[in-house]
Amino acid sequence: MLEAAGLVRVVRTRKVRALTESIYGRVARLFLLKGDDDESSHVRVRLAPADARRFQQRVERLRRDIQGSATSEGDEYELVAALFPAEMRS
Repeated sequence: MLEAAGLVRVVRTRKVRALTESIYGRVARLFLLKGDDDESSHVRVRLAPADARRFQQRVERLRRDIQGSATSEGDEYELVAALFPAEMRS
């Protein structure tokens, strides 16, 4: 199923008795999964190192704030946020 979807490919095969064993590898270093309404959640910008640290601290503060607001009532929500260096392309 993953191979048919183009997410993995066969990188090596070998004979094991009467069977052929296939070793699979990913086709990309990073997979971004987006829903139909998720287009604006992915942002790619250039930042000075100090700004990157400042934004990372803000993301961490938000995570702590949300965890501190947890209650046994209401609907369950999930926060997914990350700030990391993007692969540089020339």
